[in-house]
Amino acid sequence: MKSDRSNAWRSMLFIVCSLFLVTGMALGDPCDDDPCYDWDCPDFDECACGWADPCDPMCGGDPCDPACGGDPCDPSCGGDPCDPACGWGDPCDCGWEDPCNCPGWECLDWCPGSDPCSENCVTDPCADPNGDCYNVCDCTYCQDPDCPDYDECYCYGGPLECNPLCPDYHPYCNPECSEYDPCNPAADCFDPCDPACGGDPCDPECGGGDPCDCGWGDPCECWGDPCDPECGGDPYCDPACGGDPCSPKCGGDPCIVGGECWDPCDTSCPDYDPCLCDPPSCAPPVNDECEDYIGLFDGLTTFDTTNATTGAPQGDFDQCTNFGNINVYNDIWYKYTPECSGTLTLSTCDEAPFDTRIALYDAPPCDYDGQVLACNDDGDGCSNYTSFLQYEVAGGTPYIVRLGGFGSGDAGVGRIWVECVTPPNDCLEELPDCPSDINGDGTTDVLDLLGVLDGWGQTGPPRPAGDCAPGDTGDCVVDVLDLLEVISAWGSCNCSDPCNPDCDNYDPCHPDCGGDPCDCGFGDPCECGWGDPCDCGSGDPCDPACGGGDPCDCGWEDPCNCPGWECLEWCEGSDPCSENCVGDPCADENSPCYDVCECTWCQDPDCPDYDECYCYGGPLECNPLCPDYHPYCNPECSEYDPCNPDADCYDECDCGGGDPCECGWGDPCECGWGDPCECWGDCP
Repeated sequence: MKSDRSNAWRSMLFIVCSLFLVTGMALGDPCDDDPCYDWDCPDFDECACGWADPCDPMCGGDPCDPACGGDPCDPSCGGDPCDPACGWGDPCDCGWEDPCNCPGWECLDWCPGSDPCSENCVTDPCADPNGDCYNVCDCTYCQDPDCPDYDECYCYGGPLECNPLCPDYHPYCNPECSEYDPCNPAADCFDPCDPACGGDPCDPECGGGDPCDCGWGDPCECWGDPCDPECGGDPYCDPACGGDPCSPKCGGDPCIVGGECWDPCDTSCPDYDPCLCDPPSCAPPVNDECEDYIGLFDGLTTFDTTNATTGAPQGDFDQCTNFGNINVYNDIWYKYTPECSGTLTLSTCDEAPFDTRIALYDAPPCDYDGQVLACNDDGDGCSNYTSFLQYEVAGGTPYIVRLGGFGSGDAGVGRIWVECVTPPNDCLEELPDCPSDINGDGTTDVLDLLGVLDGWGQTGPPRPAGDCAPGDTGDCVVDVLDLLEVISAWGSCNCSDPCNPDCDNYDPCHPDCGGDPCDCGFGDPCECGWGDPCDCGSGDPCDPACGGGDPCDCGWEDPCNCPGWECLEWCEGSDPCSENCVGDPCADENSPCYDVCECTWCQDPDCPDYDECYCYGGPLECNPLCPDYHPYCNPECSEYDPCNPDADCYDECDCGGGDPCECGWGDPCECGWGDPCECWGDCP
């Protein structure tokens, strides 16, 4: 049954919808015939269609129209409330009533009983110095001492405690006061414990002070080093204190592979590989090979053959003492060019920790061209079998030096000494006065003969011992001529050297012999100790034997009769505080010559020269006690007011009270100095 009803309704709904569809298709779009048909019509106008309020100004309505509820007498609608048609309005507002009978009459100065300067009429009569209600005494009564409320204390202009005329005068604690002195015992703020006032905050009466500042606190808490072991620090193992937790002292072990302290390059570890950790240290030296020689110079040169190789040529030590080994191991090469002609010394004697060898060549032997000139294995008396070589060289000629070890294990760090010495040439100098006296004992005898025989055949330079002939210079050869000279001069020498004790004319006081001037009698009497003490400065000038001296200097005269008596307080008529005695009596407050009134007379009103104007401490024009008092133009004064008509600096233009045209800031057209065309002219 329900199913039949549902089907019926569905059929009826289908029929109705079909009718509407057919009707619409038959009638077309209703907006074409009537634009007001629907709100969505494209030409719809709510005012023309009557949908809007006709009084709405958008639809041409007038809100002032009585039909729209307006009031034509409303001033906003152009009405005049004073128009009789509008009810005549308020007589006071419309001007029909005497103003003196209307509200606000008390502010009109022509109304009887009015008070235009009352609070109801003028909110702040002091706001405009040019206003009729402005009263100097009421508004700025500190400007004129003649005002009835003028108070010389209050009108001081600064802090009241700085004004000696105020009952609150107490300037010592206010930094603005010229007499500011917090260390004055009379000051309310005086603190005897303040270090600035000579107090000691560490004094128990001052509370004891800070233990650290006063020196009796715990050193570790106050100023100690937190890394100091005495303060509980650990400077060895704590990284914050620069310590190394991996050091052996702290239990660290750099040799445990993978550990926190592992260091594969620690030299103490058994697996340390210097070539891995420091490859350059394992490289052979730059002068390892013969052809790579480097320069060698006079003086000490450090060398290192640790990583040197054994190069060619070998067998060069066959010409030298070699202890059965003719090779040089772990060798390095140098080139040396002497600056002198003489004896060259090449020495590692006591300068190396291993058995060294040195060879000298005339040219690089790399291609077997160079020849060995000299070589040495062990120097006499040298430790560790180190070497010492000497050879006569020619200046400017280059030589090659080979330095190495005796065996394959002989290498290391050492130093080589290089020196070229030119022998002295004294063969051209004159012989002594008695050249045959070889041993210098003043006599030519058998000892001198033996001296010639000992030096027989020797040549120089330097001059060999025994060369005493021929002539004045000899010939730098010990031979038969010297033997004959000794024989011919046998006996005592005839010398004339005053400084030679063996000569007849020996004089130890001779100037050339360096004798003691005091012993020889020609020294300075004062320096030698036998001069007059009074003349030499060692005597007492006050001694009568030395002339007695100045009575004032020697104390024999009354000081009051001597120069400077005026500075001695016990002398009659003296003035110890005069300029001659005290340069500046005000320099030392503790000096007996210090006078508060003379030195700082502004500190005490009781001083005879105290001037309450000068001692004010600020600009004099700010002090009402000064004849120059005129504060209006000084910004430092509390009464500063450049627009006060009484101010010397008053400018009515700057203060807004002048004629705009006269002040230059008026309208050019209104002031008459504008462009006529722009202001009021009819210009083409």
